[in-house]
Amino acid sequence: MTPDDARSLVLLCLADVAPDADATGLQPAQDMRRALDLDSMDMLSLVTAISEGSAIEIPDADVEQLTTLGGAIEYLVAAPGSGQRGDGGGPRPARPGFVNGRIGDGHEAGSEHRR
Repeated sequence: MTPDDARSLVLLCLADVAPDADATGLQPAQDMRRALDLDSMDMLSLVTAISEGSAIEIPDADVEQLTTLGGAIEYLVAAPGSGQRGDGGGPRPARPGFVNGRIGDGHEAGSEHRR
């Protein structure tokens, strides 16, 4: 995953998890919890959405690395299976829960699932 892809994914997930939050001016080192007034459930939903959207398993021990936009981007780019460590990158199969760039149940009109 490229840094631009990772940034887009995090911002898309933020928009789904906290639609009223304005992340446009979010700086890479800012704590998203404080800057966007995210509570613990919002953060859990954000990490889950990022994990589903990237097809990267995010262990509980790594969640603290995703509290800033820059940290989340770095984590996703460096994560095994992100496309930066020789797995070929490219499109991943669609997964239920994250469809057409949006969080959903996998049955939205026009969604395609490959298994």
